[in-house]
Formats: sequence, structure tokens, C-alpha cells
Amino acid sequence: MPAGSRPVGRLGPLFVILWSSAFIAGSVGLRSAPPLLLTLLRFAAAGVILAVVAWVTRAPWPRGRQLGHVIVAGLLLQAVQFGGFYWAMALGLPAALTALVQGMTPVLTALLAWLLLAERTRAVQRLGFGLGAAGVVLAVAGRLELHAGVAAALIPAAVGLAGASLGLLYQQRFCGQMDLRTGTATQLLVSVPVLAVMTLLIEHPRVTDPLPFAGAMAWLVLVNSIGTFMLLYAMLRHRPASQVSSLFFVTPSVTAIMAYVFLGESLSWLTIAGLIVSGVGVTLATRSVDGGAHQAADPVGQARRGPGQDQLAHGAEQERAVGDPGHEPAADERDHGGQHQRGRERAEARQVGDQRDQRAERERDQRRARGDVRGGQVLVVDPELLPDVDPQRGVGVGGDLPGDLVGEVGVHAAAPEHGR
Repeated sequence: MPAGSRPVGRLGPLFVILWSSAFIAGSVGLRSAPPLLLTLLRFAAAGVILAVVAWVTRAPWPRGRQLGHVIVAGLLLQAVQFGGFYWAMALGLPAALTALVQGMTPVLTALLAWLLLAERTRAVQRLGFGLGAAGVVLAVAGRLELHAGVAAALIPAAVGLAGASLGLLYQQRFCGQMDLRTGTATQLLVSVPVLAVMTLLIEHPRVTDPLPFAGAMAWLVLVNSIGTFMLLYAMLRHRPASQVSSLFFVTPSVTAIMAYVFLGESLSWLTIAGLIVSGVGVTLATRSVDGGAHQAADPVGQARRGPGQDQLAHGAEQERAVGDPGHEPAADERDHGGQHQRGRERAEARQVGDQRDQRAERERDQRRARGDVRGGQVLVVDPELLPDVDPQRGVGVGGDLPGDLVGEVGVHAAAPEHGR
């Protein structure tokens, strides 16, 4: 399995379970408080906890331009996404239809990645996106409740969908190296004022049953707002956003199964079929594209390698093309890993050569200090050591004779001929 695909395969199932559990805890919390108020308190509590953790552990806070990027990503992923979805629920959008809209996040993310970032996908991955979307529709088909207010509620849901997709792409491109403690805390806290305004304008904030509400809030804060988003950001450091977002295909089915187990809700065969179909879709969608996809997912890693090694690898390819007329450069283009390896080898060879030249320079200086090389001497050169030099004529040297040459050939003092 390619290195870049391991984080999704290892963390993906855990992420899906934890993300889906938010709907279960949210259902309990919504029995006692309106959705936007629940989200507002959740973000505020999680942000304060992470800020305290960051202060105790002395984690670095984002500054300057990085701070701006973290804020933008946080507003998209937290305020716009959840504010839009919960606003839609407050307007009467059924939970199943909300899950259906959110389940389309991978499709929109892949489309935006293609349009904005020229991210490449193979046919098998596009098939995976199609199967994933079909699985989401199957999972919620039996629970859709359409009524007159749905059309108006779909507008904020669409805003939440756009915030999720744009936020994933922005987070990956500009916030890949942010500290997870301080970065997540910043994103949560900057979203609190936005949600506070929405809560006051749209809802009537109140909590009717404090004890169940507190239990649901504890799970949403510690597991979902902190743990789940740290998993999401960790996966975005290794894989393209379109592939990471494909995990959302599975969440409606997993949520339905968890609701059956923990809340006693009904479970249809359509939901199980949707889970199977979307699971196959995620498997296909998260398959590695090639080495280029790994580089696109880790722009900071590319910068850390530096342009020198890439140039050395390109030079090696040109030399091979000159020496071998049958050489096909396209074959090397498909083998990025081999090029980087050859580039490293050339860089190491150049470093060894520089070290050898430095040692020779030091030896020359030492011999000069001892008086072993004097101006006006005539050097008789062994033709086997320096075949390009005529041994009959010798080499007249002044003070610039390389020190290692003195150690390899004999120096014969002779009076220089006058008149030369």
C-alpha cells in the first residue's frame, strides 16, 4: 500500500465512527436545546479546553499570515458548515435530508479540487465517487420526509455543504503544518461570535433538561469537536481533500445503524445496502492516484526537500537521454520516486567530492608551511598518474601546486634555465 494511503486506511474507520456519533449525541442534546445554541456552546467549550491545553503544553500559536489562513479555514469548516446545516434543521429540514446533503461533500470537494487545484483522479476513483453518492441516497431513501418548508431550508444546507468542501481544500492547502492544539482552538473560538449572532437572530436560546444536555455536550465537545477534527486534520496532511472527504459517504449509513442500536430507531434494508455500496465507493475513491497525488497532499514536504534535488534528478535524466537514444523520458516521469533517489545520490556524490577537495586544500597549505613546494622547481610527472601531461617536458610550478599532487609524484629540484 502506498505510504500516502496508510493514514486514511488506519484512521478512516475511527473517524467515521466518531463523526457519526455526533448525530447520536446531537439528537440527545436537541431534546433540551435548539440546534444553533447547542453548536455555539459546543464550540465555545471545546475552544477553551484546547486553549488551556495549548497554554499548559506551551504549544506555538499561529501568527501573521498563518493566523489568517487558520481563521479562514476555521470559519468555513466550523461556522459556515455547521451553522448552515443546523440553521437548516432549525428551519425544519429533516435529519435524513440533512445527512443526504452533507453526504454530498465528497462530490463537491472532488469537483472543486479539479476546477481550482487541477487535482487528478483516475476512472476507478470517479467510479468510487459515484458509488458513494448512490450509497448515501440508498441510506436515507426510506427516511426522507418532504414538506413545503424543505425548499427554503435547503438553502442554508447548501451553504453548509459549500463551507465543508471549501474548508477542506483550504485547510489542506494553507494549514497543513498548523499545530493541532492551537490551530483547532483558534478555529473553534473565531466561530463562536458568528454562531452567537445566528443563535440570537434565529432561535430562542434555552435549555429545558440540563442533565441529558450536559452529557450530550460533554461527548460533542471532547470526542467530536476536539478528537474528530484532529483526526480529520491529520488525514488531510497525507492525502488529497477529495479522498479524505469520501469518508463522508459512509456516515449516513453508520449513523442509521448507531441510531438503531442506541436510540431504538428503525433500520431498513435500504440503509444496509447503502452502507455496502458507499463502503465500496470509499474504497475505490481513496485508492492512490500516483506519486503526484502524494506531493499535492504534502506541499510543505516538497518545500522541505528543496528545488536542488529535483534539478539534479532532471539533469540525470537529460544525461541518460543523451547517452541512450532509445531512452524514453516519459518512463522516468512516471517514476518520481526514482528521480528523487537519483537526485539524492548525485547530491551525496557532490558533497563527497567537495570534502575531498577541501582535504587536498588543507594538505597543500600544510606542505607550503613546511617548505615542501618552492617556486621555480621542475616537476617530473609519472605518465600513469597524469596521462595528459607530457613527461619529457615536465611541469613548471610556482606556488600553486596542489598538495595531493606533491604526495603522489616525485619533486626533482633543478635550477631553472635562464632566458626562458
